[in-house]
Amino acid sequence: ESFRELRESSGTSPVGVEGRLVYGAGNICNHFYTIDFIKNKAVPALEVGTEVPYHIARKKILCIEDEDEINNKHWPPQLTPHDGIKLESFIFDVFPLADKMTILEVERSEAFSPVKNASGPSTKDSPETAKRDLSNLAMKWAADAGAVIDDLNHMESSFCEICPLVSIFGEGLEGLKGKILKVPFSIEKGNDEELVIT
Repeated sequence: ESFRELRESSGTSPVGVEGRLVYGAGNICNHFYTIDFIKNKAVPALEVGTEVPYHIARKKILCIEDEDEINNKHWPPQLTPHDGIKLESFIFDVFPLADKMTILEVERSEAFSPVKNASGPSTKDSPETAKRDLSNLAMKWAADAGAVIDDLNHMESSFCEICPLVSIFGEGLEGLKGKILKVPFSIEKGNDEELVIT
C-alpha cells in the first residue's frame, strides 16, 4: 500500500532505471516520542481526525453472511472472506506534527527481523526467521570479537545467543578473542562479570 500511495502521489515507479528501489529505506517502527508530544500534539490531532491522514488498505475481511449466524443460531459463526477496504492510520503519520525529528539509519540484518506470520516451513517473517537472524547476529558479533566459530555440526535449528546484559551492539566481547565457540552456544555474564559460555 505504501508504494501504491507513493506512485499515485509522485507519478513514478518505485523501481528505478537500474532495477533498484527509488526509495531504499523502510520504517521499522522503533519510535521514541515524548509524553508531552503525545499529550499535546498527537492525541488532539487524532481526536479531531483531520490532521492525520487515513490510508486505504484493500484486504480480505471476514464477514458473517447468513442471518441465522447473526442471530446466534449457529455457533461459532461461519466467516467468509470478502474483498474490502479499511481505513488505517499509522504511528508515523504524526511525524509532521513534530517541531523537530531525527532519523537513525540502521543495518537491516542487525536491527530488524519482523514477526508478521505464523510458524511454518519456509515461512518468511516468522518466529523461526527472527530466531535465525538473532542467532546469526550472535555468531557475527562473536567472530568480530575474535572468536573462532565451530559450526561444523551446525543445524538450522541450532540457536546461538549473546545475552543483552552482556552486549547490545556487539560491544564488550573482547574476552572471546581466540576462544573456540561450538554452535550452538550461549554467552551470559557470570557473578564476577566474566563471560560464561555454554
